Amino acid sequence: EIAILIHQLECIDLDRLLWTTYLRSGTGRLKPEATTSTLLLWPLEVKQKMIDRGQTTASDPNEIDHASSQLKERKKRLNNCWTCEIEEAITKFVQQHVTPIYKIPTEGQIAIVQYDHNDRLIQLEYYQQNPNEYQRQIFGNLTQAKYEKETAKFDVAILKQRIFYYHLPQSFESLKIPPPISFNTITDTMTRQRLKDRCEKILQRTKSEMMMIYIATAEAKMDEYQKKFDSDLDKMKENQCSDSSHKKLTQTMLNITERRFKNINERLIYLYKLKLRFFVKAPTVKN
Repeated sequence: EIAILIHQLECIDLDRLLWTTYLRSGTGRLKPEATTSTLLLWPLEVKQKMIDRGQTTASDPNEIDHASSQLKERKKRLNNCWTCEIEEAITKFVQQHVTPIYKIPTEGQIAIVQYDHNDRLIQLEYYQQNPNEYQRQIFGNLTQAKYEKETAKFDVAILKQRIFYYHLPQSFESLKIPPPISFNTITDTMTRQRLKDRCEKILQRTKSEMMMIYIATAEAKMDEYQKKFDSDLDKMKENQCSDSSHKKLTQTMLNITERRFKNINERLIYLYKLKLRFFVKAPTVKN
């Protein structure tokens, strides 16, 4: 019970941090050093949660007080048996083996809010350059192609890591091979177990083959996005060398585009590392 209460309090702290990030994004205080633009951006997740709940109780003082008082009561019951060493050991266990299951996805949500906010600031900075219709279009198309290309690479990398950590997608949990008859009707225990083992091997082989198909499909998609991005980039470079001034991006526009590329890369690299941490910390939790 004490471990559960410690976990609840840590989850409340994480919720508070997440909703503080939401609030700062929505009130323009997420990146105060950005002096060129003030961006009030409420993430879609917040809007949907507010509609679903009517309000958030992520940092409800009553919830925090209740968990804290319950924890104190449990400690008091143990009387002389409770020591600082025991508390430290339980807290360490919770932080290492329980809380990460909740903490890592929450850190991912916070990072997405921050990177999305930065992405929108970069967009606003580009539009402040008063681009013409072509310059707007090339900026939008090129950065979208970049995002699709990098996301496809991310998907392929994650699928390969799923095999390495044997952390298969949740949908694989429902994959079953129905036996011809109930194994329980076979009275010979050795025969029954041998048939069960064969069935399990077929199932595992099927899952492995399906993962190979998943990866091949994702790689084909990645190659298509790579070609599209390369084509769009080559077209932009070609126009930069042409005599049509209205089709050229200024050096400032090119620099802003590169910064948006960098933000996309950093976002996906961070989420990739978080995903690997989750595979290590929560090997039995499917997602």
